[in-house]
Amino acid sequence: DALPIFVTGIVKWFNVKNRYGFITRNDNGKDVFVHHTAVARNNPRKAYRSLGNGETVEFDVVEGKIGPQAADVTGPGGVAVQGSKLAPDRKRHRFCPQPRGSPQPYQNTYQMRPFTAYASNRGTGRPGRLFRQNRYPSYWQ
Repeated sequence: DALPIFVTGIVKWFNVKNRYGFITRNDNGKDVFVHHTAVARNNPRKAYRSLGNGETVEFDVVEGKIGPQAADVTGPGGVAVQGSKLAPDRKRHRFCPQPRGSPQPYQNTYQMRPFTAYASNRGTGRPGRLFRQNRYPSYWQ
């Protein structure tokens, strides 16, 4: 028997994390498997292809490995689907910080201190913080 083309139905449930779900057909009430790759017209504001629970959709039915599957899923009249409320929204702009200008040299941002075994606490009887002999790489000096 030939599979019907262009069937309407209501999304029973759709898991955004696993990216699959089921659609209940309006003509016979049976469930049809739907994968996220079958969504032809996605909501342009959503980052992932998804379907909202209870959303009315139009789709083609094809025979898959485990039974009938939905293909070319769109909204009513061929418009984009609404998508799940749990699916993340697409970012409007790429993260682009303000230009920082030329980088500052390392010597100007940190003061160069000569090596001392006990810095800043000399003569107080308390040991100070020990510094490494080669504090700065040779190309910064």
